[in-house]
Amino acid sequence: MDEEARRIGQRARRIRRAQGKSLDVIAGLASISAPYLSMLERGERRWDSRTLTDKIAHALGVKSTDLIGPPDAEDSKSRDRKHAELSPLYRALIESSLDLPERKGGTRPLPALQALTATLISAWQAHQHQQAIDVAIPLLKETATAARTGTMADRTELLWLHQQALRITSSIMRTFGELPLALVAAERCYQVAQLNGDPAALAYSAFPRIHALTPDGLYGPAYELGDQALALVETPADDRTLAVRGAVLLATAFAAALAGQPADASALLSEADEIAARTGDLTIEFGAFGPTNSTVHRMSIAVESGDHDETIRLGERLDPRRITDANRRATFLADLGRAKAAVGAEDEAVQLFQRSERASALVIRRNPYVKDVLADILHSRRRLATGPALTGLAGRLGII
Repeated sequence: MDEEARRIGQRARRIRRAQGKSLDVIAGLASISAPYLSMLERGERRWDSRTLTDKIAHALGVKSTDLIGPPDAEDSKSRDRKHAELSPLYRALIESSLDLPERKGGTRPLPALQALTATLISAWQAHQHQQAIDVAIPLLKETATAARTGTMADRTELLWLHQQALRITSSIMRTFGELPLALVAAERCYQVAQLNGDPAALAYSAFPRIHALTPDGLYGPAYELGDQALALVETPADDRTLAVRGAVLLATAFAAALAGQPADASALLSEADEIAARTGDLTIEFGAFGPTNSTVHRMSIAVESGDHDETIRLGERLDPRRITDANRRATFLADLGRAKAAVGAEDEAVQLFQRSERASALVIRRNPYVKDVLADILHSRRRLATGPALTGLAGRLGII
């Protein structure tokens, strides 16, 4: 029996019974059969897609994280280490609020802050998490101070740099499993963009907000935020604004698909593809956009919707070396691995999970669906063919 699936199933059964609801009632609300729900509760079937988990969570009236549990089973030593790493960043996030009174303190000149922002983005995309944290702390503080006290001529650029620091801070918190703090940073990003007055900056502020909401299953609000943001950049005037629209289209399509709006998601993806064909793969100040990123998002939607054949088709036509962001590359490899496992290619799946771990260990170790798949492979009759690669990976992910 798959221990990870059994653990999730036990949670679902415990919640269902506490509510006094039958298998038939919850299965009907989730649009699945009662026997299938029973097998899920007993750990005899995989909880292998976000769509499945969300449907059952919605039927039970809970969040998906109430079923799958926290993103990482941390022991006290790991929690203490994470707290030590993130506490200075959290403090900088709070102290850099533009609503607080001005504080004395020197800041670097604007060109130096621009260079520091570029360093932060590069460190984050290269999976250098500690370097990103170390750079984000002074950047949050100094861009906030400079925006309060600097000249009006520099204020727009300083607010944009501060917004970038907040965006990366939100991503850091989300990757470490601190979803409430990720949302705090994302909301602050939006507030700063409002002060800036730049439509492209304001539209792009939806990006971290969408990504902070979706891990908790809040797809409807995430979709609405994306839709509002797209209205701000309906007629892009330059490549930067065009790429912003493309990036927000992709994030909104993901939220729409998981919110149960496949037709809207398809239309959003089609427009993103059209823009990507015009721009090619771009790397600009807020990140990357282009055909590669569009394919990655289509693949994420396919795997979370349980369309394993489409996931594999998309994944096998894309060279992962084209994905410049290490965290996104890790997610791509993990998604392809999940799909391979679903069609019985378990050895390939384990190899892909290993490559994902090498790209970004944090990303794969906090993915409950990867853990579920690995636990199932580990306990299958074919596990001996996989050998130490599987057991080593399972050990590092806390499965055994």
